[in-house]
Amino acid sequence: MRSQHKSIKATSAATQALDNKGSNSIFMKTKTTPITTAIELPTGRIATPVVPRLALTALETADALGYNSVVTIHRLVKRGLLHPSRATRNFIFPVWEIERFLRDNVK
Repeated sequence: MRSQHKSIKATSAATQALDNKGSNSIFMKTKTTPITTAIELPTGRIATPVVPRLALTALETADALGYNSVVTIHRLVKRGLLHPSRATRNFIFPVWEIERFLRDNVK
């Protein structure tokens, strides 16, 4: 326990030393910019923007197309009607491929 308290005191002392350097400190001149912009909601919670999905799993594809089973998606792949990305172990279906499937198979 003592070693933990000493490290906390040493860390806080180091922080105070950096703060006491004034505006000439390199730490005071650097600016950080956030990677994503966050929005503060009226409730006080922070909301980050949702990144649109570029691809869906087989289960998500079945759900998006209104099928009850992933087996149906695998049958469509086997028939050559739906083309997944095979870059990973599991099938990933790009959104544009799902849209193409719907466009080409409408009668």
